[in-house]
Amino acid sequence: MGDWIDRMAEAAAYAQLRNTQRHLAEMKAMAEQEAARKALIEAMRNFIFEVGSRVKIAEEHLESFPQQVYIVAKALGWRLENSGIEVEMFPDIGDKEYFFQTQRKIKKLLQEAQNKMSGKQLEVAERAAQYLEEMPLLQRAIVAKEAEEALERTSQDWENLKKKHNLLVLGIAAFVLDACVVCPAAGAISDSSSSFLQGIAALFMLGLLIGGIYLVFQGRDPRYKQVEEERQKLQQQLLSEEERKEVEAVFGNFSLSQLRKVEEERRGFLSEVLGEDFKALLPE
Repeated sequence: MGDWIDRMAEAAAYAQLRNTQRHLAEMKAMAEQEAARKALIEAMRNFIFEVGSRVKIAEEHLESFPQQVYIVAKALGWRLENSGIEVEMFPDIGDKEYFFQTQRKIKKLLQEAQNKMSGKQLEVAERAAQYLEEMPLLQRAIVAKEAEEALERTSQDWENLKKKHNLLVLGIAAFVLDACVVCPAAGAISDSSSSFLQGIAALFMLGLLIGGIYLVFQGRDPRYKQVEEERQKLQQQLLSEEERKEVEAVFGNFSLSQLRKVEEERRGFLSEVLGEDFKALLPE
């Protein structure tokens, strides 16, 4: 099949295209600032130009690789559709026209590639295109399942650490109480009370101090902070309710092992159709 798909990804400007995709929404939020507005327009212009360049490369291989060209055109169409570009923001009519022209070229390329394929080839191409489009969601689901299992696996250890940490908190609270309440109160008693009350106050102050020291030593565990941070990171990797519904709608309520098997099978299928260059077409 050659390396034309891979060369598309290796072009230096292609990295800028993907980076623009990732940050376009952030740039829009700053669009009220003149400098940001100009940067946004330039980024959108470069994005469309890069998509157009990829379409041209695909057109050159239409006769030899119609099936692969169809899949590439599908991937480019997704990028253009999901880029967040608003054509109305272009002040230049030429940029607007180039955007619409690129859209038309992609549709034309899809139709021409389809006309050159058999029904079976088209079925395979559509399946490959679907797998490419769904791969990020599948990978997101796998990461979330790994995080979920890691949280469950360490839950008992975390509960024990929290109990110990509570002792530490109580110990520190005892120190604070001793310093801020008991000691001043004991001082007041020593000035105006009998030696018996002074002794009781001293014993209470000492007992609270010793108890606080005991609780602090019992509750100290250097792993607490590390485990807490690790669990917070894992929590951030879990699916939102909206994402969970999307994953279940596409893949069902699969276990981690099942999701990994689906990913392995799909990667094998895509590799057969596109070679290892399929990774260059994965949406982000």
